Order: sequence, then structure tokens, then C-alpha cells
Amino acid sequence: MKRSLGRWELLGWLNDFLSLDYSKVEDCADGIAYCQIFDAIYPGKVPLHKLNFQAKTQDEKLKNLRILEKATRESGVLRPVQVEKIASGSFPENLACERDAQTRRCSSH
Repeated sequence: MKRSLGRWELLGWLNDFLSLDYSKVEDCADGIAYCQIFDAIYPGKVPLHKLNFQAKTQDEKLKNLRILEKATRESGVLRPVQVEKIASGSFPENLACERDAQTRRCSSH
């Protein structure tokens, strides 16, 4: 049985894959990393040009995550995106979303 990656391993994978420098899981609350990973798995499904790469406020983060939510729904991804919890910086929800993204990325290649 394969063990799931811990938070630091996931964060390292995310930073390496996207050439980012997030220091904690909750930094992903802006939705940018999740949208970029989803776009790598399902090319062209996320309109990256609509993202706010400088999102700081809750509303800006929610807007980015709603773009992801729409892309997952239209692509038939079954796991719902908990946009409010992710945008608020919820550690458990961000960690779950990172694990899901990493699993999908690894299984797609």
C-alpha cells in the first residue's frame, strides 16, 4: 500500500512542479496553484488569463477558486471543490486539495 505524502512533501512537490516558493500549505488559498495543476492535467480547461495572480482578499481568492470549480465540474471531476474553506486558508481542506491534485497529476502521467 502506497502511503500518502505528508504536508512538507506535498508542498515541496507543488513548489518544484510549478516553480513556486510557497512556505506553507495555506498559501495555496489563492487558488493559483490548484488552477495551474488542473490546467496541466486537463490542458485548456482553466482560463488562466482570468485568474488574479495577486489575489489577497477573500473575494479575490474566491473568484479564482470559482474558476477552478467550474473547470472541474465541466471536466467531470467528481470531488467537489470547497471554495469557501480553501479561500479561508483552512489547513485540512488545502491539504486535501493538494493531495488530490498530486494524485491526479501523478496518475495522468
